Amino acid sequence: ALGHELGGERLGIGVQEGGDGARDLGDGQLAVGHADERGQGGSHLDGAAQPAALAQEDDAGVGPAGHEVALLGDIGGEFARKAKLLGAYTIGVRRTDANKPEYIDELCLTDELDSVLPRADVLAMALPGMPETRHILDARRIAMLKPGAIVLNVGRGSAIDLDALADAIETRGIRAGLDVTDPEPLPPEHKLWSLENALITPHISGFFHLPETLNRMVRIAAENIARCRDGRPYLNAIDLTTGYRADKYAK
Repeated sequence: ALGHELGGERLGIGVQEGGDGARDLGDGQLAVGHADERGQGGSHLDGAAQPAALAQEDDAGVGPAGHEVALLGDIGGEFARKAKLLGAYTIGVRRTDANKPEYIDELCLTDELDSVLPRADVLAMALPGMPETRHILDARRIAMLKPGAIVLNVGRGSAIDLDALADAIETRGIRAGLDVTDPEPLPPEHKLWSLENALITPHISGFFHLPETLNRMVRIAAENIARCRDGRPYLNAIDLTTGYRADKYAK
C-alpha cells in the first residue's frame, strides 16, 4: 500500500515492514515460551516496582520437543523455524494463503482455527492490529485450549481478550507470555499482574537485540528510498486493508 488516509486526505506515504525484526520476535517468543514451560512466570519482566516471585521449576521439559505448536500470523515463521528445530510439530494458521513453508508441518486457514486450538500445547500469536483480528482469541476460543497450554503474543495486544485469559490462567492452569497488551501499558490494577503464570514484557520482542536486525532494516530503508526516487514498488509494502505484506514472497 503506497498511501494512507489521514483526515480524509490521501497521502503518498509508503508503509513497509522493517524486515528482519521477525528474527527478534521469534527469539522473544522462544525465550518467553521457555520461561513459561519452566514455570518461571512471575507476572513481569519490565523493571517495574511491582515485586513478583518466580515459581519453582517443575519437571516439564524446557523445550517444545514433541509438542504441537500453533502459530497465528506471518511473522511467526521465525518462531516456527526454531520450534521445529527443537522437535515441535508446527501448525501454521493463515488467512487465505495455502503455500506451506518447509518449516510448517501442517497449514490451516483461519476458518479452521477452532479445530486447531484444542490440539495446541503452545499457541504463538504475531498478528497485526486490525478489526478482523481483534479478540480473535476470545473467551470462547480460550476455553478450547487444553489445560496448561501456553499462549504467547508478540503481535498486538488487541488480538486477545485479556480478562478472559486472566480467568483461564487462574482457573485452568493456562500459561501466558505477553509482550503486548490491550490497553498498553497494562493498568497496574489488572488481574494479570498478580498471576504467577503470566509473564509480561514491555513490547520489546521486536527491538534491535540482534545487530543484523538493525542493519537489515537500514538496508531495506535505503533500498526503498532508491525505489521511491525511481518510481519502483517498495520492498515489504504493507496492504493497509489487511495489515499484512502485500506480496510476502517478493524478493
